[in-house]
Amino acid sequence: MIKFTYLVKRRSDLSQAAFEERWQGPHSAAVEAAAAALKLEAYSRCKRLTTPLEACLAASRGGAEPAFDGVIELWWPSLEVYQDMIGTPEGRAAMRAVIDTERRFVDLERSQAFFTEVEATAVAGAAVRPSLGVSHP
Repeated sequence: MIKFTYLVKRRSDLSQAAFEERWQGPHSAAVEAAAAALKLEAYSRCKRLTTPLEACLAASRGGAEPAFDGVIELWWPSLEVYQDMIGTPEGRAAMRAVIDTERRFVDLERSQAFFTEVEATAVAGAAVRPSLGVSHP
């Protein structure tokens, strides 16, 4: 399983409320509409939880407070499935449609993205799996 992780920074011209509305509404709808063409295993949207605990968390690790407003995760069964998808006109069109919605709320230049390989892990004996916001057979 591979995961595209996108550390998202909101556009500076948007309020937090406008950012969240565009993320929850048009962007999530675009991902759901494109999920089959993208061959997605799962999609998750992780909104930053603003809390006084952030400062404690940062201090306990000797770091700064978070620089991002959220995380978008797209999951594929393998790198080969992703490469096959992006090699098709339908896959590329679906990816462009999703990115077009991101331009409406994400500061693309200040956000960061990378792929990871998901390894099997467990917490207290329970397998950790992706949260399935969108799932297709």
